Amino acid sequence: MVLGYIIRHGGGEAEAKDVFQETILVIFKYSDEEKLDIKGDFGAYLIGISKRLWLRILRQQNTHDNHINQLESETFEEHPSDKEIDQEVEYAFLRKHIVKLGEECQKVLMMTAEGLTNSEIAEKMNYKSVNFVGVKKVKCKRALIKLIKNDPDYQDWVQ
Repeated sequence: MVLGYIIRHGGGEAEAKDVFQETILVIFKYSDEEKLDIKGDFGAYLIGISKRLWLRILRQQNTHDNHINQLESETFEEHPSDKEIDQEVEYAFLRKHIVKLGEECQKVLMMTAEGLTNSEIAEKMNYKSVNFVGVKKVKCKRALIKLIKNDPDYQDWVQ
């Protein structure tokens, strides 16, 4: 369903697979957080989220005006808000690069994102010094920023 839709609206198979994967991540996140509230057909819900994600991609590419106009004029089934979808797409972009970091950096950044203090991180990672955690965080963040800035899609995120 998603593949056919994306192809009919200016995309290809690889893009359709990416949109489908992101759609499943959004649905999974909402089911995990118990925010998923589907009152009708699951397929309509799935394609509604996929349409929103595809529209966002087209806007970033700014190359498919006729498809953007057509998509914007369509009505969508129930779906999470655009802001939440945008946030999930941004998280997916970050996850894409975080997995490229070493396991240690991944753990330190994830614990930081979860709100753990440097002391807690030092204890969990068996570091001898809390100061080392601060240094490690800076190095890991710099490595992540470098990966992101070297991504060809990065310019889409800063516009």
